[in-house]
Amino acid sequence: MYAYEQVRKYREAVLSGNLAAVLELFEPAATVSDPIAGHGSAQEFHTCLFRKRRRAIARLRNVLDGLDKNVIGLQFSYTWVLDDGNTLTAEGVTLFELAPETGRFTKLTLIYDASDLRRHLPRADFEGLALN
Repeated sequence: MYAYEQVRKYREAVLSGNLAAVLELFEPAATVSDPIAGHGSAQEFHTCLFRKRRRAIARLRNVLDGLDKNVIGLQFSYTWVLDDGNTLTAEGVTLFELAPETGRFTKLTLIYDASDLRRHLPRADFEGLALN
């Protein structure tokens, strides 16, 4: 499954904090939609993500194969270690849409309950994550 291989590369690049490797997997006009950050470019989202957290742990729970071969979903347990040493956790699903011509990501949609994260993020950090 090519889509899963791309997602595996993405996960490795994110966990290692390698922005260049992450962005190589995306089409130039790719977008990201996130409950806290909002909607914006893949570059904006990942630049902000790497700036706001020291370390991320993503435990893969399930791979969800879509009816469309260019869409794949992954269920994760996420743990983020922030610059101040605090940790935040969330359960969620990330949907990856791929361009059939290139196999690169065109859209990334993160789905999770952000209410607990909002309670624990300082207001300045919450506003700093906004993409729009």
